[in-house]
Amino acid sequence: MEKDRKNRKRTERKSSYRTHTKAAAFLSFVLAMILGISSFATFTTQAMEETGTQEVQSQSQDGADGEAQAQSSGDSGDRISFGTAFGDGNDAAILSPGEPTGYDKNDTDNPFGTAVGDPFTIFRQSELFTYAGSQVEATSVVDVNAWSKAVIYDTRKGTDASEVLAGGNWTAKEDLKYGDLLGSGNLFLAQANGVQTVSFDPTGSGRADHIAWIGLCKKDGANRVYVWAYDARNHRMSNPVELGTMNWVTEDTQAYQLQNYLSITAGDFDKTGKDRIVVYAAMDGETMALVELSAVSAESSVTLSEVKRGTALLNAAYMQDGDAYATLRNNSSSDGKYRLGCDLDAGDVNGDGIDDLAVISYTERFNTNPDPHPEVLVAGETIVEPNLTVAYGKAEQECILSPEKKKSIAVASERKEAAVRGNEVLVPLSPTISIGNVSGNSYQEIVVSGIGGKILIDDNETVMDCVALSGNNDLLLMTICDSGDADAKLVRGMVASDALADGLTDGLSAHMTYPSMGTTAVAINGKGNIEYAFAGGRIYDLSDGTAKKMSKASSKYFEDSIDGNRFEYRKNYKIACAYISQACAAPVDGNNSGYEQLIFTAGTCWKATDAGAEYITDYTLGMIGVSGRNESTQMATEYYTTPYSGFTKDVNRLATSTGNSLDKGTACLICPVDIDNDGVLAKYEGKDFIYADPQVEAVLQAAPYFKELGKNSGQTSLKYTLSYEYEKQNDLIESYSLGFAGSLGYTTEAMKVIEGSLRLGYSGMTDHFQADHYSTEYTTEFAATGYDSVVLYRTPVTFYLYSIWNPEKKEWVESGLGTAYAGKPEYVQMSVSDYNQFVDKYNATLDDRYAQSELTKKPNYLDKLSSDLYVGNSGDPYSYYHKGKGQSSPTDLAILNGTVFELGYNSGHNASEFVVGEAVTSGLEQQHGLLFDLTITGGAPWIKAGGYVTFENMWGTTVSKTKAESTGYQGQVENLDLNELVENGYTEEMVKSYYFAWQSAKWRSNLLYEYTDAKGNKLKNKERSVPVYGYVLSDLKSPGPAVTDLEAVYDSTEKKITLNWTDANANRGERPENAGYRIYVVDITGKKKEIDTVAKGTTSYTYTELDGRYVYEFVIVPLFGSAKTEGGLSNHAVCYILSTGSGKSAYELAVDVGFEGTLEEWLASLVGATGTTGEKGEKGETGETGADGRGIQSITLTASENGIDTYTITYTDGTTSTFQVKNGIDGQDGADGVDGQNGKSAYELAQELGYQGSLQDWLNSLVGEAGQDGADGQDGQNGKSAYELAVENGYTGTESMWLASLIGATGATGEKGEKGETGETGADGRGIQSITLNASENGIDTYTITYTDDTTSTFRIKNGTDGKDGTDGKDGANGVAGQNGTNGTNGTNGAAGQNGTNGANGTADAVAQEDETTQDVPESNTIYGLENVGIDKNGDLVLLLSGGKQVRAGHVNEDGALEVGSEQIARVEKALKLAWLALILAIVSLVLTIGSFLPELRKKKK
Repeated sequence: MEKDRKNRKRTERKSSYRTHTKAAAFLSFVLAMILGISSFATFTTQAMEETGTQEVQSQSQDGADGEAQAQSSGDSGDRISFGTAFGDGNDAAILSPGEPTGYDKNDTDNPFGTAVGDPFTIFRQSELFTYAGSQVEATSVVDVNAWSKAVIYDTRKGTDASEVLAGGNWTAKEDLKYGDLLGSGNLFLAQANGVQTVSFDPTGSGRADHIAWIGLCKKDGANRVYVWAYDARNHRMSNPVELGTMNWVTEDTQAYQLQNYLSITAGDFDKTGKDRIVVYAAMDGETMALVELSAVSAESSVTLSEVKRGTALLNAAYMQDGDAYATLRNNSSSDGKYRLGCDLDAGDVNGDGIDDLAVISYTERFNTNPDPHPEVLVAGETIVEPNLTVAYGKAEQECILSPEKKKSIAVASERKEAAVRGNEVLVPLSPTISIGNVSGNSYQEIVVSGIGGKILIDDNETVMDCVALSGNNDLLLMTICDSGDADAKLVRGMVASDALADGLTDGLSAHMTYPSMGTTAVAINGKGNIEYAFAGGRIYDLSDGTAKKMSKASSKYFEDSIDGNRFEYRKNYKIACAYISQACAAPVDGNNSGYEQLIFTAGTCWKATDAGAEYITDYTLGMIGVSGRNESTQMATEYYTTPYSGFTKDVNRLATSTGNSLDKGTACLICPVDIDNDGVLAKYEGKDFIYADPQVEAVLQAAPYFKELGKNSGQTSLKYTLSYEYEKQNDLIESYSLGFAGSLGYTTEAMKVIEGSLRLGYSGMTDHFQADHYSTEYTTEFAATGYDSVVLYRTPVTFYLYSIWNPEKKEWVESGLGTAYAGKPEYVQMSVSDYNQFVDKYNATLDDRYAQSELTKKPNYLDKLSSDLYVGNSGDPYSYYHKGKGQSSPTDLAILNGTVFELGYNSGHNASEFVVGEAVTSGLEQQHGLLFDLTITGGAPWIKAGGYVTFENMWGTTVSKTKAESTGYQGQVENLDLNELVENGYTEEMVKSYYFAWQSAKWRSNLLYEYTDAKGNKLKNKERSVPVYGYVLSDLKSPGPAVTDLEAVYDSTEKKITLNWTDANANRGERPENAGYRIYVVDITGKKKEIDTVAKGTTSYTYTELDGRYVYEFVIVPLFGSAKTEGGLSNHAVCYILSTGSGKSAYELAVDVGFEGTLEEWLASLVGATGTTGEKGEKGETGETGADGRGIQSITLTASENGIDTYTITYTDGTTSTFQVKNGIDGQDGADGVDGQNGKSAYELAQELGYQGSLQDWLNSLVGEAGQDGADGQDGQNGKSAYELAVENGYTGTESMWLASLIGATGATGEKGEKGETGETGADGRGIQSITLNASENGIDTYTITYTDDTTSTFRIKNGTDGKDGTDGKDGANGVAGQNGTNGTNGTNGAAGQNGTNGANGTADAVAQEDETTQDVPESNTIYGLENVGIDKNGDLVLLLSGGKQVRAGHVNEDGALEVGSEQIARVEKALKLAWLALILAIVSLVLTIGSFLPELRKKKK
């Protein structure tokens, strides 16, 4: 018996082995065939997708370029302005600067977004209205009061949110009787379901003290939609307004589903100060609509009335005309999937101070077809993108539902390549919206959030499936904004995803209508600061363009999976769905700064484990607030939230609905309302600006140079850089391997003793990628050249001023409140001495202002730069830190670059740069792929052999963003120019005696800025020391100092010139002592002539060798060492000699008659006017220098007759003019010239001759203009001409030379020409003129291409002349053979082969006719005809087929033939390789199959 059992087992084992071997062999054969077929599919699929892929890439590129352009256009706006407000940097401009950059006093935009003069509640203190009713039956007032509860809570205390509405946590609360408020006539409102609510101000009081509801009530057998309002201050309920019916809602409709189809908001859309209500209801059939209502609140009643209804702001795709869409709108489903969902909000989107209406409308998932969709989609299934429309408010606009202006945008992400085929777009499912300033700019954004969904779109822009979950269980957040430009479109801002909290993911895949995420903008730090976004139970900071989750401020309820066994009241229940039923943000804790808290209702839908159990929905209250703030900034740092136990216990559960009995009402409402005077009522007046105290940014030490050698100073620069980089890379990775696989083992009946396996083969990988990289950089740079520079800035602060209402006196207090915003700093650069002088003036000004204002607090004085910073002595390298005698190291000295540079002599410069910064990179990498792995072995139990093949295809996208900030310092030192200095009179030996080595460095100055908190306490580790960027020198060498104060004085009595100077040895410091001085006189050509050499210590020298010149110029140089090597040149001292000794000089006469200037100033006043500016050059790329101005070239005496000299002026442009001067040839010299009795000044003579002007007018008349004709000239006997006087005073030149010395300077160079006109149009490009069929032989057509430049080339195409066989389509089964094209049956490229593409379809009319029958023909079988042939700019042959399709047939070489190796051929080669692999596998599988039958054959043989 035991033996039979063992034999039976052994037989079963062998049989099993043979069976498995056969199965494996058969399976391997099948897989091999599949692989072979797929190899051809690789070619056909890629060819089919090529065009679409290129389009997608192009769109992606355009989008990225648009982003880059937006950033680049913002470049100039974000660049820091230099001196805009400070002008030229003078003290008065800094003490009282002008308007800041970008300031516009007429701009009415302000932090609270209100219009000028409109009252509003600023820093409001709200109360919290709550209503809760569970399964309320509206049979009597008593029943309603018993089953529902309405309460108003006032001023929450503390930070314990474990029991949100506990009585001890509120200062006061007021219980209301809901049934009494409704009255017996409106009791049916107590049984409302799906209720949504909003608070509003219908009276213009500035306080939202009314509440409006929209809800669904069962009445008279129909589900009716009602809106009603409530005066919370005076406890008055309005009349209900019926809008229509929603009979598609049944008892199977869940509360979270119904929430998508009722919405309400309110705003002041017409600038009257009074809010209007706007609601949406997805009513039956074509009656769904937006409805606008107004409320009139009188002393005794509240009256609500409908103003307008319409659908113009709803999703246009859903509302379009056509029977199919009308059928869609009339379709019915209890989950609402065929209806249009909608959410509303109101706020100032465009910054004009008037509320705007935002409407987002969307569809849900219509069916559960697999993905991708295999069927033709019905109407509505292709409406996949939510639509956001903004209707803009306007003063005196009749109604917001008929706005004068509106804008729309599709709410969807950018497209990206899908995993299967086509493209996918992310959209939010069941989105909700909220308006708030979440980015921190001057406009409010529309925040959108919803569960992450995706859309699949093929390459022909056809939607492949209706909207569905993205598969990642994500929360999708987006922002939409308006720039304020009336003509600009709405702009999609950030798009970000975050993993949904675990508690919100349960049951998602089963939904057709999705739950809400409760989007709410919350001003945790007040309305003046960036607002955060609440969505999906979490708080997000969206200000930097990403969704930054604030973990401390997120609800703990949703973070873990929700388990009914953890709840006191839901044992044995399973979670079906969790969502945010309602959320509101308001300051309910009594703070005076407008800091908001967030209160929300969590909806949790359960189902009991019992069969047939109904759904149960609990509504539980949660809260998020701030428990700690930064002492200085008052920004939130710590948060409190309702703990998980606050939801599992019954303390915060307000209402519960069992099933969805529409005869009973269930509602849980929370709404902030302002019913008392504890807030601050304000209205906007306008704005003003001030500047903060000046501060020093940095001190820049000028590059070292020797001042006596000329101003060749180099440059010290400080640069701040902010850059952004964006990179997107698409990858396609293919890896494959194949080879031998085998195993060897030895077994016994009892156990397996040993087994080994071996895989030996080849593997390879191919990585295809495309990367797009974009970057934007903003740079601010300061530079110091010849002088040390102090970079000073003042920060402009804009004050927004508001009037405040005094409720006691019942009057407005003007400018009772101001909100301050700091702008971008305004910079100015000053020298060190100017800065220290400015400090004195600034501090004195502060003292005066404080004294006038009777302020006792000590002002914030500025500090001067101390004298030990090695600044303020530009041009003297010895005053730089060089470890010299008596020098101490600067504070916190740091060498910035280890390289030591040396002063050179061949011009040019050396530069040292040091940059320090930081960068933050964030990114997202997504990879998807397909894997094929097959191993087949066969043989005996102890030895097996076979083969394996693997193929992996991965594709993905990597996106990264980098923000980098850096501070860079560059020191640039100019080398000496030996050749130029030698030309200027220095010797080579002298130049090379100057030397130093240098390094760039940084040290700390004595300026320190400390910062305090609001109470004046110094903040720890919050101080800023001002850096000095400069140089450390070494090996400093030079001659002793040069003379810098040489002066020359003429003694007219002694006829000598005395030179005076200060001994340079007196202040030489570390420089060598000179051994004396060498004195030079400089001639008119600039050459030096040695006069004398004097000993050291000499400070005066007398020069007596006067040669009759009017001007003498002197320099002296110090001498060093025994070789008397010359040092640096002194300043040039000029001496003018004009006194004659026999009378007064013209200058002395001018002084006698009132001239008060110096001799130099008088001489300058005689210089002829500068020639006219040259004409502007013609417009050119770089304008040429304008022609020289029209100046005087020469003045020549051309005639002398009757005592009148005639002079001719020749101008530089070749023109001439003449003037006449009466001479005084008969005038006699005075006896001794002491009193001048015998001679009169030229001016006196002119007066005697009738001249009536002043002396200055007369002197001016002598400059470049013809002299007036004297009356009779008789009295000119006592005077001589100016030239004769000059000769008598030593002038030795001719009269023409003397006149030439009076010629004015050449006119200034003309202005640079404007940029030239656009160049002429370039020569025509080389294009195709014609394509001609030249020959047709052996089935090959030869075409000649004639180009526009008359050159030609040829190419050949096999024709498909026999392709007509496919007309009736009966031969389609054999169409595979048409691939070769040998006999033309394929006809792919043939001129007449239009219907023979594959031979598979063969329907001749499939393309020829554009009728409805073409919709049933799969695209892959469509037959195209050849319409045109061309060669693109890359030399590729392009075939244009009917229907706009293009096929690239390959590259045309110079011989006109198609080259092998084009993309299509490569795909075919790839397919053939895969086919060979399939063939090998098939052979292997066949061998294994045969091997599996061999034992049976042997057995039968035996």
